[in-house]
Amino acid sequence: MWTPEPERFRGKPTRTKSGQPLKLFANIGSLTDGEAVLARDAEGIGVFRGEFLYLGQEDYPGEDIQYESCRKVVETMQGKRVDYFHLPGAENPALGMRRYPP
Repeated sequence: MWTPEPERFRGKPTRTKSGQPLKLFANIGSLTDGEAVLARDAEGIGVFRGEFLYLGQEDYPGEDIQYESCRKVVETMQGKRVDYFHLPGAENPALGMRRYPP
């Protein structure tokens, strides 16, 4: 039976062609994107684009809305990593967590 190319790798460790292990993280821009990250078998979230909480709003979201939004994303990820700012090894933190082999 034919399997779409990405499906062949679901549930397997992420590695480069030469066998170097790496972590595959997704960037998200909404509260529902976490479900897609899990469905596509990523190891976590590299960047949560929190500024999207401001779009389509009459006023700035308060601290309680921001907190609940972050809490929902973390809970959705079921213990998988969710990065926000503290990104060691990133030359440009705006791009998410990236580590390159020496």
